Amino acid sequence: MLQSKVQIIKEADFEMIRKFATTPYWEEKYSDLFTEDFHLDLPFAPPGMWQNMSHQETMYYFRWMERTVSNPRYEEPVRALATDHEDVYWVFRNFTADVKWAGKEGVFQSRMPALVRVKDGKIAYIKEHADAAAYYKAIGIELPHFEYDAPDPSTITPRPAAPVIEHTPESLQKQVDATLNFFINPSYWDPEVNCVLADDFIHELCDAPADMPRVYRGTEYDAINEWLGKNMGDGGIYDCAFYNTSDPHIYVAEFNAYFDITWGGCKTGGHYSNREISYIEINDQGLGTRLDEYFCTTSKFNSIGVSIPTFPQLF
Repeated sequence: MLQSKVQIIKEADFEMIRKFATTPYWEEKYSDLFTEDFHLDLPFAPPGMWQNMSHQETMYYFRWMERTVSNPRYEEPVRALATDHEDVYWVFRNFTADVKWAGKEGVFQSRMPALVRVKDGKIAYIKEHADAAAYYKAIGIELPHFEYDAPDPSTITPRPAAPVIEHTPESLQKQVDATLNFFINPSYWDPEVNCVLADDFIHELCDAPADMPRVYRGTEYDAINEWLGKNMGDGGIYDCAFYNTSDPHIYVAEFNAYFDITWGGCKTGGHYSNREISYIEINDQGLGTRLDEYFCTTSKFNSIGVSIPTFPQLF
């Protein structure tokens, strides 16, 4: 049986995090959730929006949200997770709201992972991530084409089934460590993955450009790996932060990535730089069942030298 490595859970703080996760927290009536110097970062926000905010800029952003966002909805499941980093929580939820931005009405939809830091029983900092393309889509602004030319999944031979093992506590921990190491130091295009992935494994690129699929199963996963192997050259990941959570089946990793690339129609070569988040689920056998990967969509376009329009937040 899997056991969480999170030793201390402050229930009062946990309830506060759950409240943040399911309410329009930017409204003034929820101001008691936050410290006096609370501030917010939006590292995946598109050009034209604040990404790193002081306390005062956070307050301006909250007032903008109150003016322009209505009828917010949070789809289940909403996951609020304590971590083994003191006073640090992760929240994962699907967010939908009616918006009116730059005089245009629309609907904003995005997966929304957020890192939350607590201080003295209140929220001191939030780092919230949203799909940059979703802002444009909500008000009908089209982004450039991004070419995804992976092989047809039907032409790929399925991987062997994952082995079924009667684990001892020691061998189970060894399997969990091997699986997590695969995700912490990702080489997703490595064909030798059946030793760490369950047969029903799902990979979701939550912030992929519109021209790419977002969900990959079976040979679809192998097809994108072949595409990555073909188009990603020298580089790697660095500055990884890893989080055990209060759910023994869920782990979170943050890291920076930098690679030489030839994807998306960029045949002469470019460079991909991004901050990424991996939401990882494993089963009782220690095998990976889900990887939700979050990144800034606009970085895909930056890597191929394509300009992105300014999002009209301040207009």
